[in-house]
Amino acid sequence: MKKFNKKTIVALPVILIVSALVAEFTLIMGFLAFYLNLYSSRFSDSQKALYLAESCLYREIISLMRDRDHQNPVSPSPCQVDINNTGNQVTITVTVKYRKSIKKVEATLKINQNTGKVTLDSWKEISI
Repeated sequence: MKKFNKKTIVALPVILIVSALVAEFTLIMGFLAFYLNLYSSRFSDSQKALYLAESCLYREIISLMRDRDHQNPVSPSPCQVDINNTGNQVTITVTVKYRKSIKKVEATLKINQNTGKVTLDSWKEISI
């Protein structure tokens, strides 16, 4: 039978411990990369939903400028538009769902009954 010296006996546990630490570090980095990528894609989806809601709101405002009695939404299907036209004040609310992100934007406009001029009173993003 072959005899092992003390250095060989000590080296095996050290190698096992170092290997376990490297494997654990690699696993942690993999999970960290996965969750950062997931967070980044959710943020990107949220921004896309907001941009889409704002573009639909712009489209509705342009339609209102062309037709002061504008009641029917002209925006495409991902936008859910609610128009409250009371004559001299119009509130347009747009809700958009993009993947798992939902954004809601509201604008209040005033219409001068004498001149027909449309002015923006407020524009805000509503928390959902």
